[in-house]
Amino acid sequence: MKKFFLLLIPLLLALNALTLNVAFCETVIPKGTIVQVYAKKPISTMNYQEGDIIYFVNPSDVWSGEENIFPKNTIFTGHINFLKMPVQGVNGAFKGKITKVILPTGEQFNINAVIHYKGGTTVGGELTSPASYNRAVHVTQGWTFMSGTLQWVPSGEYEFGQHATLTTKDPVFILLEDDYIMR
Repeated sequence: MKKFFLLLIPLLLALNALTLNVAFCETVIPKGTIVQVYAKKPISTMNYQEGDIIYFVNPSDVWSGEENIFPKNTIFTGHINFLKMPVQGVNGAFKGKITKVILPTGEQFNINAVIHYKGGTTVGGELTSPASYNRAVHVTQGWTFMSGTLQWVPSGEYEFGQHATLTTKDPVFILLEDDYIMR
């Protein structure tokens, strides 16, 4: 009789967990999901610092099956977690971490996501153009004669970098780094 009850307890616990999940109707949005958003105000290395709060809004409903998981005008908020000012040869750059979702109804959920812009998680950071060029002769040898080609090559000096700016018209993607469970 004892063995029967010992076997029955795990079965009842599993059944209880199953009914709780059905009662809450959880929707799991998998890691790697992307949502297109726009910045609520311009973000630039000129006037932001690491830790400053950033806001994004999605322009349309995002559906998972028959459920509207991120209704239009959902706010995604987070902070700047990396900022590099422009220097000689490199433009300024920043990265953003998204930590909260605020639905139009006022409900708030914590998420773990990053900004994804133009194929990467960094906004800006490109190399600048060379400031000047030098002429260089590249000598080539053939079977019968020696000749050269005159070519312009960068002198090694580069222009000073520009500030990285994300406007309110630039499409950005929020990339989920963990599964997001909606209840």
